[in-house]
Amino acid sequence: MSIPRKIAFNTVFSSLTKISWTLVSLVALGLITRYLGADGFGEYTTILAFFFMFSAIGDLGLNQIVLREISYKEEKTKEKQIISTAFMLRLSVSIILILASFILTRFLPYSDNIKNGIILSSFGLLFSSTYQILVTIFQKRLLLYQVSLAELVGRVANLVWVFICIHFQLELLWILGGMLISWASTFFIVFILARIKVKFYPRFDYMGAKKLLKKALPLGISAIITFIYFRVDTIMLSIMKGVGDVGIYGVAYKIIENVSYFPAMFMGLIMPLYARYIFTNRKKFKRVAYRAFDTISFIAVGISFGIFALAPKIITIIAGEGFEESILVLRILSISILGLFYAQYFNTILITANLQKKLLLIFSICAVLNISANIIFIPKYSYLAAGVISSFTELLVPILAAIMVVKNCHYFPKISVLLKTILAGILMLGFLFVFKNWPIYLQILLGGGIYIMAAFALKAFSIKDFKKIIKAN
Repeated sequence: MSIPRKIAFNTVFSSLTKISWTLVSLVALGLITRYLGADGFGEYTTILAFFFMFSAIGDLGLNQIVLREISYKEEKTKEKQIISTAFMLRLSVSIILILASFILTRFLPYSDNIKNGIILSSFGLLFSSTYQILVTIFQKRLLLYQVSLAELVGRVANLVWVFICIHFQLELLWILGGMLISWASTFFIVFILARIKVKFYPRFDYMGAKKLLKKALPLGISAIITFIYFRVDTIMLSIMKGVGDVGIYGVAYKIIENVSYFPAMFMGLIMPLYARYIFTNRKKFKRVAYRAFDTISFIAVGISFGIFALAPKIITIIAGEGFEESILVLRILSISILGLFYAQYFNTILITANLQKKLLLIFSICAVLNISANIIFIPKYSYLAAGVISSFTELLVPILAAIMVVKNCHYFPKISVLLKTILAGILMLGFLFVFKNWPIYLQILLGGGIYIMAAFALKAFSIKDFKKIIKAN
């Protein structure tokens, strides 16, 4: 299959698969929130926040650096060595973090239930952290759809486990076990498929590891700082206000979290093209980058505006009674979706251009602002403050990243299409508010149809745009 067809197939198939497992995840989320209630779900969310903290520490910035390295033509013969070394690094750090979780929980001001949950979830690092390195093998070969299928299997396994736990009235720790089952299922499928393509094996190459870590260190630090401004609000909320407030905030946050995978998936497909052209063919690089920006805008505006309008029904369907206060939080956080998409876009350009140190400065600024604002406002405004601060920070990141791209890469996307996309989004938003009493499935179908037709009519997006992306090779 030609490269253009591979990109097209991966984008369409991966998107459909991502949508499928997002729906599966939302069903599981709905079951869990109804079963645990606000306080129980607050405990669940707090535990996950610490898991993501460990994930950020263990990231080491390797994923994007490994993908960049194996995408360069001169590094093709070293792919096996790079993957083997990176895999071993991730595995070693995961084991260290599991041991650290036992020590950390002794000093946390939480119940034994939360402490035990933090320890249990940390074992998931053995699967979730290591399999992500193997994803680069599929990204390079434009076979990301295989990973999407493996992730779908993992999500379905988790959903089945949640059903079992609820049927037998099992406690929170049993429900957390579903995450381990999900990550383990995904890992083993990806591991087997990856071994077919690259005969890697865990090995510790000191010089190779040193080389990778030196390049990845800025991104590794950035991953930790990103956690601070993206997720630390949950931990701060749990300490300052309690698990009940975390539960209200966590429902809305988990919905946004399920959407956040889409920009990473799309830019993961585009990054190998960036790596191929950014230093060798500026004309082709800009051609890909322009069309990628238009596509990102089309998706981001549609999702953000749609969630904002449908927030009451989304919360009711997913969480049920007792989470009405999450509606406003979800509307506030829906704005952050724009930041998530555009941050992924500009950050990918900086990383491909070997300017990852610039990201460290950006993330540091945002982290300081985020923590300071949370300390000041969470005690008085609770989850509303956390939502506003989170959205503000998410929007600030792409703004600062765009400035860095213009200054160092002498590139900036054309915003005329973005303005047209926003206009199409406003038309959809108006329809959804006018007919807010209609069933949600009709609102999604008709509102989405209006958005797509308006975007096409305004020439904000077309099939030709997508074709131009995949043909820029």
